[in-house]
Amino acid sequence: MQLHIQPLIQTITELKEDNKRKDEKIKVLEDELHSSSKRLDALEAHTRRDNLIISGLPVQSFSEAAATSTADDANVNQSNELVETSVLKLFNEKMNLAIERNDISVAHRLNKPNSTTPGSPTTVVRFTNRKARDRVYNARRELRKAQNQIFINEDLNSKTSELFYEARRTVRARAIHSAWTSSCIVYVKETANSRPKKILQSEDFS
Repeated sequence: MQLHIQPLIQTITELKEDNKRKDEKIKVLEDELHSSSKRLDALEAHTRRDNLIISGLPVQSFSEAAATSTADDANVNQSNELVETSVLKLFNEKMNLAIERNDISVAHRLNKPNSTTPGSPTTVVRFTNRKARDRVYNARRELRKAQNQIFINEDLNSKTSELFYEARRTVRARAIHSAWTSSCIVYVKETANSRPKKILQSEDFS
């Protein structure tokens, strides 16, 4: 009887060892995938750091509206130029800045989900000059003082957007004092007098 059981025991032992090796390999692959995902998130965030998102910027003219609604290259270029003019007018006349045309790489409207969606299309501005970009972002409070329904935000990737949403929700729950983004990174202050804390993942809230 013992002779019949021994091969079975040996087989089971080998299977367990094989499963252990596979589990270890899976863990290594999961760690590598997580590390790669973090690097991709960091790279995407870095490429977006030169961008700002403007919500509520009115379409200034019929020409801009017509050019924005068409998709051929000529009209896209015309639309971008008209949007750029509107953006510069906002920065320099409404926000009292001195932003030049060569500080902007491109400004374009995002397509609205459908024609019945209210409000102006969202505008994406990519800057050639990081200092100019930061001056605009830091001066966005001027729009609040003027009670404009125009909002300027950083161009966050999906992961950072989720973290920022979680941070704002925590502020509303009065669990922390404040939350904001800077250079596409989320920061919070737990109390009015505490030092800013960088939030890179959900676990950082604890």
